[in-house]
Amino acid sequence: KPAQLAAAWCGTQRSYRSVYYTPHSSTQKKVPSLANLGPRPCRRGYSCSTSSKKDMSGLYTRWTEGRPDVAKYAYVVRSKTDVRTGPGPDAEPTGRVLEADQRIEVSERRTLEDAQTFLKLADAAGGWADAAAAEEVALPKPVAYEPITTFAFDWDDRKGRVTVYLTLPGVHELPEGSVQADFGERSLDLRVHGGVNQRLLVPELYDVIVPARCRCRVKKDKVVLLLKTGPPVVPFSAWQKLSSGAADPVEWGANPG
Repeated sequence: KPAQLAAAWCGTQRSYRSVYYTPHSSTQKKVPSLANLGPRPCRRGYSCSTSSKKDMSGLYTRWTEGRPDVAKYAYVVRSKTDVRTGPGPDAEPTGRVLEADQRIEVSERRTLEDAQTFLKLADAAGGWADAAAAEEVALPKPVAYEPITTFAFDWDDRKGRVTVYLTLPGVHELPEGSVQADFGERSLDLRVHGGVNQRLLVPELYDVIVPARCRCRVKKDKVVLLLKTGPPVVPFSAWQKLSSGAADPVEWGANPG
């Protein structure tokens, strides 16, 4: 019965698939985990397969908000200040606050007609800060990272959450602050500093997330990223993969070596 089928469909839009693959490629070959060998239903009347699917990212406007830029300057915040959506005191606050003694990297400096200068933050969260609240320091040498190329993720539509699992032996034994995660509206950047520096950079996620509600948790031998999904910009978004495949991280220097 059509009405009953429609009700069943609306109540079961959830995916439990854990898929391992290599990011930053529009021709990603998905390999199922041992627990997911063979297709199984993830929506009533449908089955999810780990076979390659056609990349549709080229059909949509490339998202430019929330991507980290190349750092050209470094500053230390001297007094607590708000981050704004644009350069100028009249721009809306983003809700993000820079604390005193916090170190920031900047991709652009813009001086207004009244001689007030604003700094464009070069991280995944982005935004602009008043230069009067910060003092310029030497830009540190770029850190070389080994890319993290293998991970798993689950998408839960009912909870509006994407969970990324990374197996990193010994990560829980690293000093506090060794694991850093930056979230943008459509990007994530995870950096692990240890004997070997490692990085998972996704410059363009499959769809939108809410940075303020995303979390990074360090557990025994693994890191878990909890991404709160936002209003989708990709039609019929189902988070079949983590990256849109539309952005090339090498193109804008996101991973200096």
